[in-house]
Amino acid sequence: MTGHSDNELDKGATRPRIAFVCWRGAIGGTETHSHLLARELRAVDVDASMLFIEDGGPLTGRLERDLVPWHALGLARGRAVLRHPRRFLRTLNAVGADGLVLPDVGLLGAVLRLLGYRGPVVAVDHGSLLQLSRMSPWKRMRLRLARAAARSPDYEHVVVSEAMREEVLRHRGGGCCTLIYNGVELSPSSDPPQYTPGERLIVGIAGRLATGKGIEFAIRSIVGRHARLRIAGDGPYRERFEALTGELGVEAQVEFLGWVDDITGFWRGCHVGLVPSTHSESFGLAAVEAMAAGRAVIACSHPALIEVVGSSGLLVPPSSSSAIGEEIDRLLAQPELLRLGLLARERAERLFDIRCCAQAYAKLLRVRTTPRSRDTGKLRSPYAGRGEELGRSSLESA
Repeated sequence: MTGHSDNELDKGATRPRIAFVCWRGAIGGTETHSHLLARELRAVDVDASMLFIEDGGPLTGRLERDLVPWHALGLARGRAVLRHPRRFLRTLNAVGADGLVLPDVGLLGAVLRLLGYRGPVVAVDHGSLLQLSRMSPWKRMRLRLARAAARSPDYEHVVVSEAMREEVLRHRGGGCCTLIYNGVELSPSSDPPQYTPGERLIVGIAGRLATGKGIEFAIRSIVGRHARLRIAGDGPYRERFEALTGELGVEAQVEFLGWVDDITGFWRGCHVGLVPSTHSESFGLAAVEAMAAGRAVIACSHPALIEVVGSSGLLVPPSSSSAIGEEIDRLLAQPELLRLGLLARERAERLFDIRCCAQAYAKLLRVRTTPRSRDTGKLRSPYAGRGEELGRSSLESA
């Protein structure tokens, strides 16, 4: 199944063909970032597309809007690819002959080599290791076996944060890995929020409404406070969270928007961002999106979120509605703290520019790119000065 007919097929034959592989087209951090990377690489003359093992899902609307071709194998489950190896390889060679970016380090990379795929492969550690403690024994064993099978010099191992690199080392991943921070598109302007003392503080959340995201703690945090909560996202727990607002009597203070296409516009309609995750994150794309819009962020103190937010936000312990509420009270009493959004924007420009991110992936994939006409001057890599190209580090097995 192809969701976008590429009218530049003939031209695409002369450009490097790179495919970003995802299990399905849900709107999550991994899928959203793969979309942004594919769009950015297409802007610099790389024939980038997305390939879904299962179905295209809601992400396809955004891909078609941005003229990013996508393809879906339509398999019932990701593991079914093992039962259709020739079909899988044929599709890969058609859309990703010059390189692939995989959504995880695991069996898929090893299978590709066994099937005879010879292009460069980049496997991105988006955080499956962080879920080990919540997995059944069978799933834990399966994940560990899959990662063991994938230990090979035939692919590039990318981590999206120093925190994730430490997690890989803790689990004795071995080999080498490359740090490439996820990136976002930076809007031309990012004015600080206009807040008038006495008005309600508008707190924004963006993400999937599911377990581990801490939405229930965010809702409880505004009870009895002069604040509103705007939530951009959807998921299996939406009805549960909507019911909770009724139980707590804050229906008028919480707005469920569903998925929004203009995420920058969403953040500009908020005074401050909130990332209340109760489970550890590998990165924290929602935090960076808010920072890029010039908004300070209240974030739970997981290692990756501490790394992403730095000194440009406010940190709270996980699973604590009272701690979140105290920071909201602090912002209401000291609205000048909202100017932390200026530091947040500067940090996003320095570390999380999607253009630098795309160039780092292009270098790993060994493809040439053409500078965008709107780019002026040389982009400064966020990895400059680290002493290692692209933040590359050796992870030695203990």
